[in-house]
Amino acid sequence: MLTTNEIIRPIQNEFQQFEQTFESVFRNDLPMLDEVLHYIHTKRGKQLRPQLVLLSAALCRGITGKTIHTAVALELLHTASL
Repeated sequence: MLTTNEIIRPIQNEFQQFEQTFESVFRNDLPMLDEVLHYIHTKRGKQLRPQLVLLSAALCRGITGKTIHTAVALELLHTASL
């Protein structure tokens, strides 16, 4: 059985781009909001959804900047729904 690291190996660079973009969403200057966002950011799960977005794009026409932003939006939507 494959591990998660083995599955995402083909998209490792793009997944790092996703993580950097996702982290940039949480930067702000409001202390109260920063505390809430820090809690949400540190309680991330396996991030299966963005991995699937990136893997799907890699199988089709390739991963672009729009793909990274779509993965971020999907993860933010999921986080907001919790």
